[in-house]
Amino acid sequence: MSSQKRKPLDTAALAAASVQQPDPVQLATAKPVAEPPKRAGGTRAGRVQIQGYFPEDTRRQLKMLAVRQDRTVEDLLGEAILDVLAKHAPTLK
Repeated sequence: MSSQKRKPLDTAALAAASVQQPDPVQLATAKPVAEPPKRAGGTRAGRVQIQGYFPEDTRRQLKMLAVRQDRTVEDLLGEAILDVLAKHAPTLK
């Protein structure tokens, strides 16, 4: 072995290079993070998307009707689809 003494440990350099770790006690006792608030309205569970392409004027009229009746466009489209299915029900069987 050599007779040279080792250099003292540079603790400042070690501290600067270290990665800050969270306090495990705080992690264990912290309150769980609240879930984000849910959006107003219904849920899409059990539903599928149906879409089509229509003239811009049809879309505008549909939106105006929805506003006048205080309903959603989706609600009006659902009513229209149910009416068409009821009209053609005998031929669908």
